[in-house]
Amino acid sequence: MIFHITSPEIWSRAREEGEYRQSTKNATLDAVGFIHCSSAHQIDAVANCVHADDDGLMVLGIDEARVKAEVVFEVPDDEDETEAYPHVYGPLNVDAVVSLHPLERDESGRFRFDPDRTL
Repeated sequence: MIFHITSPEIWSRAREEGEYRQSTKNATLDAVGFIHCSSAHQIDAVANCVHADDDGLMVLGIDEARVKAEVVFEVPDDEDETEAYPHVYGPLNVDAVVSLHPLERDESGRFRFDPDRTL
């Protein structure tokens, strides 16, 4: 299972269109070339770094085996990271999304993702 942070509005539009094409915050698949995803344990760091000023977000739970586009785990080139992140190289077919999760903040105001909580 891989995960992707999004807004309910973007997800609703994708469901209507039959495919998801948002790469990351303020960037589309067409602009970036892939959809940024994460493993469950990576969501907190990504949310707190990329989406620190955002609220009302959700996390898509994606079954890799159902994704029609290629999924590649890659270490970011421009970061001091050693951990690979999953990237979806093409539109995400909406039927690969098998769960929806809230992205909530803890008492300190930081995002804490719980993959067992669903919407």
